Amino acid sequence: MIETTHYGYPSREKEAAIVKRREPVLHGKPEAAALSPEQARQFDENGFLVLPSLFSSEEVAKLYQEMENVRDEFAGTGRAEAITERDSGAVRSVFI
Repeated sequence: MIETTHYGYPSREKEAAIVKRREPVLHGKPEAAALSPEQARQFDENGFLVLPSLFSSEEVAKLYQEMENVRDEFAGTGRAEAITERDSGAVRSVFI
């Protein structure tokens, strides 16, 4: 029997909604980060950065293939490392 756990994240609720973050994205002083002050501000504000030339197209293709491999390995297994969608069972995250 698989137990269902409620994690308290609003994104896991039944109703879709945009919610304000409860925890900071950046910890410490933004100027101490390995980012420019503008990147730190954008990351703190948005929760992500776009770095268009960080990886080559070939590297992106390899990373994407590995992501699909991990997803497929965990799909339908019920393993604790895989977080799945309630209704579809689609793999949402894998913690390995």
